[in-house]
Amino acid sequence: APLALAEADATRWSDEELRPRPLIDGRDLAAAGLPPGPGYRAVLEAIEDAQLEGRARTRDEALALIPRA
Repeated sequence: APLALAEADATRWSDEELRPRPLIDGRDLAAAGLPPGPGYRAVLEAIEDAQLEGRARTRDEALALIPRA
């Protein structure tokens, strides 16, 4: 019944908890001086990971994680 336990765990979290709205987007990366390109995806994914892990709870915390050129 491990699957049943996993299903029960999954119902405890809302969609917002499992996939929260991003704190920042590509416009924020451009405003921070990052040149547009395919690297945006990696930066945004890293910031999403930080958000899911609780290391970035606010927009300001997310902005602080943008790598500086």
